[in-house]
Amino acid sequence: MGDLHEALTAIQQQRILWQRYVAAGVTPEVPTGISDVQVAWQQVSADLAELDAPLGRTTPRRVSHPCRCTSSPTCSRSSPPSPTC
Repeated sequence: MGDLHEALTAIQQQRILWQRYVAAGVTPEVPTGISDVQVAWQQVSADLAELDAPLGRTTPRRVSHPCRCTSSPTCSRSSPPSPTC
C-alpha cells in the first residue's frame, strides 16, 4: 500500500509541475524535436569528455541529463518537465 501512495504522490507532483507550464486543459504530449535535443545532449557530453583528457581530468565529468532535473518536483529550473522521462 505504501508503494501505491508514493506513486500517486509522485504523479500528483508531476501534474502540478505540468500545470505550471501549460494552459488549463492541455494534455501532456512529447514535444516536437525532443529526439534532436537528446542527440545534442549526447554530443555535448561526448565533447566534454574529450576535453577532459588534455585538461588532466581523470574522473569523468558528471553532466546531469536535463530530464532528470526538470522532472524532479524539487527542480529549480524554469524549463518545463519532459513528459518522456
